[in-house]
Amino acid sequence: MPLHEARLQRDLDLIIDTLSGMKPRALILYGGYGRDEGSWVISQEGDVRPYNDYDVLVITERPIPDEEVQPLRKELAAQIGIRWVDIGQKTPVQLARLKPSIFNYDLKHASKVIWGDPTVLDLIPDMDPARLPLKDTETLFFTRLWTFLGSLDRDGFKRTLQGEESRFFRNQMTKAVLAVVDGWLLTKEAYHFSYREKVKRIIALQQHRPKFVELCQWALDERFTPQAPTMEPDQVVALYRQVFELYFNDMLLALSRYYRRDVRTPEQILRAMCWAPRALVWRVGMILLRRTWSYETTLKLRAAQLYIAMAYRQGQIDEALLAKGNRFLKQLDPQTPAPETWDDARVHVARLRVNE
Repeated sequence: MPLHEARLQRDLDLIIDTLSGMKPRALILYGGYGRDEGSWVISQEGDVRPYNDYDVLVITERPIPDEEVQPLRKELAAQIGIRWVDIGQKTPVQLARLKPSIFNYDLKHASKVIWGDPTVLDLIPDMDPARLPLKDTETLFFTRLWTFLGSLDRDGFKRTLQGEESRFFRNQMTKAVLAVVDGWLLTKEAYHFSYREKVKRIIALQQHRPKFVELCQWALDERFTPQAPTMEPDQVVALYRQVFELYFNDMLLALSRYYRRDVRTPEQILRAMCWAPRALVWRVGMILLRRTWSYETTLKLRAAQLYIAMAYRQGQIDEALLAKGNRFLKQLDPQTPAPETWDDARVHVARLRVNE
């Protein structure tokens, strides 16, 4: 048995021993490790360890109080030696009511039952990958914005990256590239759950863009075996700029198709996201029916991320966009010093996003 498979089985045995005591109907491993495409770090001594988090879904007839689950997340992460073990919950009824989305499609087709009822994934309705909603491009876009804000600390562009710091930065750039791949496949009605198949399909679609194809292949390799070479500041900037330009060029094309209008600026994106009829209906519903302003706070956080991220252009900072981002930061965190530099602002908003 390959070393990474042995390590995975050892970790899963620990997860099963810990969570099966709650007597769920099933335990599902999803995400990269659920599709047998997890990220593994190999040390010089030949030891293997998982790089990303394990994602486990507990299927239970009745929800388990979070105060019982939270300690298990921390306990398992400490015992396994990773940052986090994400433990989610769903009832069989909720599985049967899942609507088409990337996440739900992957859950059905790219997950494995590691304990309990082996047929539980059959409860999830069938979904046509060619009909997955284009709204997922918006979700992808804002989810992966963080990679350009939080992948480096305040001085990350000015010094040499080594070890885990280098690995983390490269891994975040990988996530941004693969988000572009997902965005393209959604718009071409060619989505697939496997990273290998995704890149294979994007290479077929984008043969006329050799630099894009090369970057996708690099991201795929990094996804499976994250590397940590020493990176000088000029190499950090070069990779960041290359991925940044790809991301904002191609993801904005995907967003334009979803919004059914051309969006190239933060103002155009926010107008489509916040003031389009369907967006207004959702916002009003959250306020009047659910009596919560949480979504409005989320929109402000998205706006802050958007302005601050897009203030970076080819190594230069657009001070007007940065100023708008700082205004949203001030609304979210009244203690924000004003004005913040771009490096301060991106680290600040990245931290707010993590603590959201």
